[in-house]
Amino acid sequence: GAVVLPERVHRCVAGAALACFRPASVRIAPYDSKRGDTDCLWMSGGIQRSEFRGGFLRYNVNVGGEMVVCDVPHRKAMLPMPVGSEVLIGIEVSQVRFMNQAA
Repeated sequence: GAVVLPERVHRCVAGAALACFRPASVRIAPYDSKRGDTDCLWMSGGIQRSEFRGGFLRYNVNVGGEMVVCDVPHRKAMLPMPVGSEVLIGIEVSQVRFMNQAA
């Protein structure tokens, strides 16, 4: 399933496009949390994999059949969210870029 982006996400390409963003610009939160941040596009997904990478935790989150990579800064005594957890991911709207997608 394709994700429909709100009007506030400005596209500068016509036709089919890929939405691109860096893993560090993706936020992650428990599924039952209330997210009022207007600077992010929030979507639900499920954690497929987590990996400790020193300064950050990397999560692979399945969102509507697409895999989204999320890098979260690691803090002392921080426990990773378990694989299989339902979560919300927030993509910072200002960090989304579009690339033309070949037909």
